[in-house]
Amino acid sequence: MSRGHASSLPCSVSLHRVRKILNLRVFEDESGKHWSKSVMDKQYEVLCVSQFTLQCILKGNKPDYHMAMPAEQAESFYNNFLEQLKKAYKPELIKGKVDPGCLKKGYLKNAVGDFCLSHLG
Repeated sequence: MSRGHASSLPCSVSLHRVRKILNLRVFEDESGKHWSKSVMDKQYEVLCVSQFTLQCILKGNKPDYHMAMPAEQAESFYNNFLEQLKKAYKPELIKGKVDPGCLKKGYLKNAVGDFCLSHLG
């Protein structure tokens, strides 16, 4: 795969990432064993937040976004990815485009963490 923004990714790569997100074992099981249950196993919600800002590199003292997806493609790509997640899981449990008020009210206090998709092999 060539270096470049995500719009050049084949659909099979996106589907692979959807499966990886839904099946990544990052939760405890009933006996307390770590790293044994997935989002699907636990029937949890998935909050998918576009992290376009991760695509910058530092050039001197300034961020360089030349590897980031152009804004006119980013929203379409993100919405398509959300739809793929909904098709592969329970649509009502897939969340995106968070209202900033949710963050202030502490709705994400039980969040496990975030994962950079470019590192999910």
